[in-house]
Amino acid sequence: MGYAVECALKASIAKQTKQYDFPVKNSHKIYTHNLNNLLELSGLEEEHRKSSLARPDFDLNWWIVKDWSEDTRYSFDITKDKAEALYLAVADGKDGIMPWLQKWW
Repeated sequence: MGYAVECALKASIAKQTKQYDFPVKNSHKIYTHNLNNLLELSGLEEEHRKSSLARPDFDLNWWIVKDWSEDTRYSFDITKDKAEALYLAVADGKDGIMPWLQKWW
């Protein structure tokens, strides 16, 4: 689920990039798995802030998702409950991160 959010953020960044614009200034920064950094690079921070203030469940879902990293898949402390919480935070139809991101790619 974390990779899905990462790809969605990168898609929103790509959508803002015109053909032949690569390499854009600081393009090396998009080669990251850090969701907080990608949110910043996407230019969606203000929209994210508005959604977080208006929808507490969306804000909670971001708090669940934001600290995901590619190393998480190798962690032994991921419980079934944590995995389910991540899935729901990303996929929830009303306040999930993915439905929100789909508006921007």
